[in-house]
Amino acid sequence: MNIKVDKSAPLAIDAINMLITDHCEVEECFRVFARTPADKVDQKKQLLEQICKALRLHMTIEEEIFYPAVRETVFDAKDIVWAGVIEHDKARELIYQLEAMKCDEPSLNERVGRLAAIIAHHVREEENVLFPQVINSALDGEEVGKKMLKRKAELSHAIEAQEPMDAGAVSS
Repeated sequence: MNIKVDKSAPLAIDAINMLITDHCEVEECFRVFARTPADKVDQKKQLLEQICKALRLHMTIEEEIFYPAVRETVFDAKDIVWAGVIEHDKARELIYQLEAMKCDEPSLNERVGRLAAIIAHHVREEENVLFPQVINSALDGEEVGKKMLKRKAELSHAIEAQEPMDAGAVSS
């Protein structure tokens, strides 16, 4: 079961719109996961794989492209960018744990809930604090969005080919 969001809107290439679309997709996956009965193990596994893949892609393009562009353009955003990286690290740790678990393990739902809470906090911070600063800056959202879209496609192909795709550390 793949949850799809229509990305055909003309502004979807813009960096912030692209990130918000990602946020909406993963939040919906978390909602569906929470509503899925425990006995639907295959469906829960598929949703969990979709959540983990979406988050890995999203975190990577933020850390490799969006955050560095923001740090260069929005000087007051450095602290919130670093807070985002720290949240990514926490999310990555939970993703590693979840990927090693079986979908019928008792603590799975609790860990998915913790991951959902970290992501929900991260999304609120970005959408309510960081994105308004970026919108009011000189950052070329369309150019950054094109780079992010290209990198996301490369990473998606790497995942399909089962190549490693861990994001590197974000430099200051």
